[in-house]
Amino acid sequence: MLQSDFHALAAYFRALADGLRLRILTLLADGGEMNVSGLAKTLRVSQPLVSWHLRLLTRAGLVQVRKVGREVYCSLSPDALRLHIAHMSHLLSPNNDPHDEARS
Repeated sequence: MLQSDFHALAAYFRALADGLRLRILTLLADGGEMNVSGLAKTLRVSQPLVSWHLRLLTRAGLVQVRKVGREVYCSLSPDALRLHIAHMSHLLSPNNDPHDEARS
C-alpha cells in the first residue's frame, strides 16, 4: 500500500469513530439519498451539527453531496467504501503478518 492509502484509511477510521456519524451512514445506507434537513430531523439534532459531521464524512470519501438550490443532498459513496474495505482486507491478509519477517 502507498503512503497516501494509509492516510486515506486513517481518515476513514476517524470518520467512523463517532456514534452520530455512524448513525448518519446507517440512515444513508438504509434510505439512500437524503437532504441535510431530513437527516437533522430524523436524528433529532441541529442542522449545523449534521453539516459538520457530513463534512468529515465527505473528506473521508464516505459520503458524496450535491446541491440543488439551497438544499444539500447526501448519499453514500460506494466506490470509496469498496476501496477502504479492500485496503483493510489487504492489511488483514495472512500474507501480511509482520511477525513472519521477524522470524526470518
